[in-house]
Amino acid sequence: MINNKFINIRDILYIKCEDHVSAVYLKDGKTEYITQTLTVFENKLRDYGFIRIHRNTLINEFYVIKIDKKKQFIYIAEKIMLKVARRMLKLFKN
Repeated sequence: MINNKFINIRDILYIKCEDHVSAVYLKDGKTEYITQTLTVFENKLRDYGFIRIHRNTLINEFYVIKIDKKKQFIYIAEKIMLKVARRMLKLFKN
């Protein structure tokens, strides 16, 4: 439940946090803003295939399309390109 709305975990593409406000990006194009740290989301969603790829970004691995290790970007759900921290690239073997 996010902001008193029930959201299916599979509808979440990624979550990005800035200044203790997390933006939850959904596959329908909508964004929900929650005053919650990324660590809280990471702990709750770890068992559902969510991976932290940067200090401020958590992704749903279900939507990963491509990983560009040279440029340190990950592509999810068609046209979304997110920066991956160099130390996190080791999570993606191939």
